[in-house]
Amino acid sequence: MIRFIAKGAPGGYPGSAYVRTVARAEAASALLGEEVAYTTAEDWLHGPEGTDVLLVERDAVPAELVDAVVSTCRERGVRLVIDLDDDLLSPSSRGRLLDGGYEEAELDGLQRIVAAADAVIVSTAELADRLGDAARDVHVVPNRLSPVVWTDEVETVPTRRPNAAVRVLYMGSATHVDDIAIVRSVFDGRSTRYGSTIELDVVGVLDDDEDWFTRLDVPRGERSYDRFSTWLRRHHRRWDIGIAPLAKTPFNDAKSDLKFLEYTALGLPTVASADSPYAGTDANGAVLVDNDPDVWFSAIEELADSPRRRREAVAASTAYLLDERMLASEDALADWWSVLRPA
Repeated sequence: MIRFIAKGAPGGYPGSAYVRTVARAEAASALLGEEVAYTTAEDWLHGPEGTDVLLVERDAVPAELVDAVVSTCRERGVRLVIDLDDDLLSPSSRGRLLDGGYEEAELDGLQRIVAAADAVIVSTAELADRLGDAARDVHVVPNRLSPVVWTDEVETVPTRRPNAAVRVLYMGSATHVDDIAIVRSVFDGRSTRYGSTIELDVVGVLDDDEDWFTRLDVPRGERSYDRFSTWLRRHHRRWDIGIAPLAKTPFNDAKSDLKFLEYTALGLPTVASADSPYAGTDANGAVLVDNDPDVWFSAIEELADSPRRRREAVAASTAYLLDERMLASEDALADWWSVLRPA
């Protein structure tokens, strides 16, 4: 029996937990006929019998329970696997995380459970390199999207927009304030060469209303990742382009190309920072640019003025997504499953 501990709970998982762990657990049931069941650290410690593998998403085990979870795994012969999708352990990231509200005890607990794990799964090669000697056995398993969340049919919401307006979507957590600042001057009222206005919708990131973007509030009942993704898909006709600016920082360098996948699933072409984890996505339809506002404007302007160019970009990225980055076959689970159940 495989059990997993993740942030959130059934019906209310945040993005990282759903993409990295829950979607794969659901796919394991649908494609492999295997059960990968949710638990909490507290519940598991009181009834771990029958567990062969315990999968822990990021820092989902409270710091005060880390040592008990590790010792119980050793006593019971349970394989302990940790999944990480961000750099939460390097010295540079530690300072950033402490400034952002993490507690020393949380990061110390994560360090201990990663060091004790039989295997660690990460989302990128850069993140694997960052772990260095902090983990014994590290495996790169790229992010993939759930077909249940991203391709099942949904009823779309009709959208009315001003004439000659091209709408751009940016979505992200509050940690991306420095990233969205890169493109601030792109949305200063300039029009494209053919007279289209370029308007930005922001989901998350910025709390204050300002006149250079429109902030979209996600309804309270739609904030778990699966419901949020469905909400986005229902409104996808509102947008023409998705953007993924990333400031050049050590923390960002270890991130994944998840936004490219999500924008593609929404039917949007992606414009992204070139010197970032999006490097290489141009081979699959993304438009990559240097972090210069004028270069960003030129790239968005080209897509804004050319529906044909947008369709071509989406066709290329969609083919890639469906062929290689969806949890739609046993092969798409093979790298993850082989870590949980090594031969």
